[in-house]
Amino acid sequence: MKYLIKQTKILVLLVLAVSFSGCEDDDVVLPKVEAGFTHTISQATGTVTFINTSTNADNYSWDFGDTSESTEINPTKIYASGTYTIVLKATNVAGASATFEDTITIAIPEAITIPFNFDEDLVVYEATTFNGAAFDVVENPDPSGTNTVVSNVGAITNSGANFEGLFFELGAPLDLTTDKSVKMNFWANTPVDILFKLEQGTSGDVETTASHGGTGWEELIFTFDSAAEYSTVTLFVDGPGTTAGTFYFDDVAQIPTVDLTAPVITLNGDAMVNVIIGTSYTDAGATAADNTDGDISASIVVGGDTVDVNTMGTYVITYDVSDAAGNAADQVTRTVEVAAAPTAPTTSAPIPPARDPGDVISIYGEAYTNITVDNFDPNWGQSGHTQVNTTYDPGDGNFALAYPNFNYQGTDFGSGGPQNASAMEFLHVDMWTPADPAATDIQVSPINNGTGSGETLVSIPYTTGTWVSVDLPIADFTGMTWDSVFQMKFAANGAGSTVPVDIYLDNIYFYRAPGGGGGGGGGTGSALLDFEDGVGFTGAFDNGANGAIAPNPNASGINTSANVFQFNKIVNSAWYSGVFHIFSQDIDASAGTTFKVKMWSPNANINVRFQLEKEGNQGPIVTYNVEQNLAQANTWVELTFDFSTTPINLADGYDKIVIFPDYDETNMVPVATEAIYYIDDIVQE
Repeated sequence: MKYLIKQTKILVLLVLAVSFSGCEDDDVVLPKVEAGFTHTISQATGTVTFINTSTNADNYSWDFGDTSESTEINPTKIYASGTYTIVLKATNVAGASATFEDTITIAIPEAITIPFNFDEDLVVYEATTFNGAAFDVVENPDPSGTNTVVSNVGAITNSGANFEGLFFELGAPLDLTTDKSVKMNFWANTPVDILFKLEQGTSGDVETTASHGGTGWEELIFTFDSAAEYSTVTLFVDGPGTTAGTFYFDDVAQIPTVDLTAPVITLNGDAMVNVIIGTSYTDAGATAADNTDGDISASIVVGGDTVDVNTMGTYVITYDVSDAAGNAADQVTRTVEVAAAPTAPTTSAPIPPARDPGDVISIYGEAYTNITVDNFDPNWGQSGHTQVNTTYDPGDGNFALAYPNFNYQGTDFGSGGPQNASAMEFLHVDMWTPADPAATDIQVSPINNGTGSGETLVSIPYTTGTWVSVDLPIADFTGMTWDSVFQMKFAANGAGSTVPVDIYLDNIYFYRAPGGGGGGGGGTGSALLDFEDGVGFTGAFDNGANGAIAPNPNASGINTSANVFQFNKIVNSAWYSGVFHIFSQDIDASAGTTFKVKMWSPNANINVRFQLEKEGNQGPIVTYNVEQNLAQANTWVELTFDFSTTPINLADGYDKIVIFPDYDETNMVPVATEAIYYIDDIVQE
């Protein structure tokens, strides 16, 4: 069949040739080829569909203007953004041809990528805002500083809320593998911090902050500690704060890593050092670390004063360092105080009068006596204890121990221990200490026979520059067996400290309070609690109410003592909340049925209840209470609670007192406003 068609075409051509040759004077016109096309463009994707409008043509050749071609009749082509000239050539079997060309422009919208500057026509500068912030693209309102170009910039408007900001979804991720810094121009008219955060990455989110000085356009640099890729950029202007206003940013670009972090200097040893005149001083130095350069301690420059240990005075040593990028560390200083050794005062605290005449046992004899050099004979070296920097003053008989952890080995009382020691209620010590910023408390304990038997350290608040009389209840030293050799152990700044602390001691003796042993519930007989010996209330109640021993907030009037008990009646605590104390022995029935309490209240005309109980309300014991009105606020007032008109019999055994500040049975609602009450000097008469 194909052969027959081919032969027919040849025959037709021969006939035509003969016809033309026989008709020399006649003109024959062949069909004219016309080339043409139209097109449709999808700008979102760059897809162009060509519609061929050519006539009298059998073959087509397309040149798409980007080095690609096609022979399809109606081809489809996907372009990148740009301008292209398309040429179509149409031909027929007779060899006739024609061409047609047209120019198209493709503009595909692009997602924002770093770098960006808000001036690219195809980039879609869309940001997602949150927590009240707004974003817009505007013309540079202040061509100056680091951004003098009149062009578009981004505008962030803060409403004044916490952590308001915006974020961009990047068209291509920001890769921090090599270059870890990003710079931008930023405009503000007030000092403000800008937080730059990278999220949605191949590793965890990272963020860093740069500070703007508030002087218009400034260049800010953000350096990240990451090697990941991130597809989201978030900006906060004064993130945690509430700065309102409009701020501008532009020219965001990635740059080689810039080190903006300053190194940190750390002192070796203390920042405050005391040196005794005439001794030696060797500075402990310091270390320095940098996030990029590592240990740069060798680069520290030591300056300031040169310490002269032979001249009293205050010397300040300075330490400075910078890293390789020029970032300077915050200067660190050490103060060295060269001074004379402290001298204890010549007069100690008065002997407490509240003791039975004759019921005093000095650890140096059977009657009370001040310690003097003549009768003070510390027996160091026994039971592994060593003497450490002990000094004596023959002028006043005081002795001082210059290191915080030491033992004093006292007198051998002979067989059976101190006479009547089992009847003694208190250990008395007069103590003086100089000012020492490192000291917090002093711990005291009697020790039996150098064995440590019964050792229980009792803490005494560290009081400087004055003699303090300390009366330690024997009941606090559990396990005492009163062997023949008695020791006292002192410790300051906690056990094991090596910081020198001078402690001066005097008038060390045991005594018994008026009324004989066993009175006062293990307290003082007449004085039940005074909070000067470190013993406070056993507890506080209810619904969060709490308390602790504290310095006297108003040492005046009827109460100038150093320490009191602070009771915090917090919001939502119970209306009946208060404090209680459980004594180790029953309250002395012979000491009286009247109880006095000194109180300080922030509110006037409050009702105070004082209650006597047997712990656990065991047996047939009945609870009794007396209430009094506290009329004055913000001053010390002594309240008297008289149980003589109640059927109470202390001989039945009461070992617990309870105090209810602002006891209000009328309203009985939780506390609405916090109040702090102070309690002191609970006395039985």
